[in-house]
Amino acid sequence: MAFYPESKTPVSALAVGAVALGLCAMVLVYAGPLLGAAAVVMGVWALVVIKKGVGKEGESRGPARRGKGLAGLGIVAGVAGMLISVAIYVAAPEWFSLEHPRELLNRMVDAKRAEVLLREALRKAKADDGQMPPHLAAVVLKWSPNNYHILLSKTSHATLLPPIRSDATWQEIAEQVDASSDYLYVGADVNLTGLTNEAGGGAGQVIVLYTKKDVYPDHGRLVGYADGHVDWVTAEELKRAFTNSNQQRTGMKLPAVEMDGPPPAPLARTAATTQTTTQITEAPKEILTVADAMEALKTRDLNRRQTAIRFLLKTPSEPESRRGVSILLGQCVAEPALRLESLTALKTWGTTENVLGLTNQLNTLKENDPLRPYILLALGGTGDVGQVAGRLIEELKKDATRPSAIEALVILGPDVETVMIPYLDDPKIGRAACEVLAKVGTARSVTALKTVNPKNNPGLKREAEDAIKTIETRIGATP
Repeated sequence: MAFYPESKTPVSALAVGAVALGLCAMVLVYAGPLLGAAAVVMGVWALVVIKKGVGKEGESRGPARRGKGLAGLGIVAGVAGMLISVAIYVAAPEWFSLEHPRELLNRMVDAKRAEVLLREALRKAKADDGQMPPHLAAVVLKWSPNNYHILLSKTSHATLLPPIRSDATWQEIAEQVDASSDYLYVGADVNLTGLTNEAGGGAGQVIVLYTKKDVYPDHGRLVGYADGHVDWVTAEELKRAFTNSNQQRTGMKLPAVEMDGPPPAPLARTAATTQTTTQITEAPKEILTVADAMEALKTRDLNRRQTAIRFLLKTPSEPESRRGVSILLGQCVAEPALRLESLTALKTWGTTENVLGLTNQLNTLKENDPLRPYILLALGGTGDVGQVAGRLIEELKKDATRPSAIEALVILGPDVETVMIPYLDDPKIGRAACEVLAKVGTARSVTALKTVNPKNNPGLKREAEDAIKTIETRIGATP
């Protein structure tokens, strides 16, 4: 094969290929030796071909000279690529490990997870006079007791972890979160008031969380700071980061934190100050009565309020305290970390006091929002047929919310019978009306069900007959 002088192409295709392979060898360090060797071979081949193709009269010496230059450049680039790969292998052999690409991916995912945790922790601090949350559990339980591990565990071992029990104590929750977390949280005693976000100082130096030492053995750590940014640092850089962080903590009159040591305890709170150096030494009072739960719901302690709500979930409502509890639970609904459990508790403890707030929140949600069923059930728990039944009947017309609306109407109780009977012949919700009346209806419902007109709803007659049997069985079993 001879490209010169027969070819009119000014440079050798082999020479161009050698340059391309050489440049790839310099960039793709994993394949540097192979690509570099291929570039050298192709460059030498190009030189041989060019030399054979030059005529005696030298009519193609100009193109040959350019081809030789490119071939030489390809050889140099190939050798450089091989040397770069060797140098990186000597300095950092882990880069050539088959696990390294996976680790890089996990590291990027972990950094995003840490940013989400920090963002939520800082949001809670902003709502609490600058005081950082007392534990990571107060941050991750915003999501779900069943999915808390999603933000805590590295991709490589984010297996299904046991869900947090609804009756678990705060100590048990904290221990379970610690056991499943890749992070050590050291921000429990930090108050952001007065900290600046200046580059290289202030909040940007105060460590809030960092990955445990066994997450990336011997490679480094992810560190999250009080200004919300996350860095990847080596072991030496982590020591310097802790030195800088402890200097900031000293200025805040906080004790130093030892790397990989026990985390600082949350600070006690007083009415006169948002931060004090007196640490909590006594466990919070155990919640044993509804009165204890109400007192806990009045505090700003997220963990105490969550414990109180879980107590109320297991406790039948008491007429004398129901109104007060419903108001406190209504306030908790506004907080994402407490919302689902508060709405669930309102099924039992709700009153008329909650109707306006729940209705307003329902109006802001999209039709397919997963929170809608919880709000509908909470509306049913208010027992206010006059204000609530009409809205629940509107929800019966929607496929997505019909099951929850039926349950909510049943929760409203026997007084909903009068409202539902006129809808028995409705072509859209007649069957749903039968289902509701089957569970709460009386002899009056039986009379109405016997007169339903199946003309507009062919399957309604059978639904009505089944409802009649259910009501008669239920009424007959009642003393």
